[in-house]
Amino acid sequence: MEKNLKASRGKDLRALKAQIHKIERPKKRRSESLTLGLKAIDSTLPEGGIATSAVHEVTGSSGNGFAAFLAGQACSINRPILWCVEDDSSKMLYGPGLVVFGVKMDLLIMARCRGTDEILWAMEEGLREKSIGLVVGELSKSVSLTASRRLQLAAEAGCTIGLILHDGASEEIAAPSAVTTRWRVDSLPTLKSGTMNNKTRWGLSLCRCRSVTKKRSWDVEWDNAANTLALVSDAKCGTLASPNQVCLKN
Repeated sequence: MEKNLKASRGKDLRALKAQIHKIERPKKRRSESLTLGLKAIDSTLPEGGIATSAVHEVTGSSGNGFAAFLAGQACSINRPILWCVEDDSSKMLYGPGLVVFGVKMDLLIMARCRGTDEILWAMEEGLREKSIGLVVGELSKSVSLTASRRLQLAAEAGCTIGLILHDGASEEIAAPSAVTTRWRVDSLPTLKSGTMNNKTRWGLSLCRCRSVTKKRSWDVEWDNAANTLALVSDAKCGTLASPNQVCLKN
């Protein structure tokens, strides 16, 4: 009798654990990703690119440029972009700068929010919307572990990509977080040919990624005219110029 009772309790416990797991992970992640178009980087990432159904974090002096590049990649497959900023005139996005990276203005939704809490709320709601390709939230401070978990669950529910952007942050964010990857992006001197300089260079560092044991770094170059991203080692040589970062804000 006692043996049967223990078996029954064990069965109930397993059923309860399965139910809790289903609530916490309502949908299996799709094996999809937003490719960077560079095999050297995409092959390093477990999903072959920026994983969907996941939240990522970006910091550094050119974090906004990298966010715009990812937004352009999402627009290339006709997925809307939700970009959340604080309700401040200095946070207005600069359309021509976004267009350089392939962002389609008719697919861009801008949410002007009153403070961090409202940005996080808008991001969570957007991440649950399956039709949205990318949700960006510009935040001036690190996100708590609890808040990042909420964003991650929302991304899984909507099979969407979330991007926490700490634009201009000079130090790597080290707070505990549920984000899948952490990136640092800084501007580098560019090489120009002739009188025109239509290229942007970044030092791109993958500071954290599940299944990747150590930090990885690459120097990359975005060609505004060709709309392509290349490793600096593969880019054509020219004359050394000052760092050229396309401004995303007024």
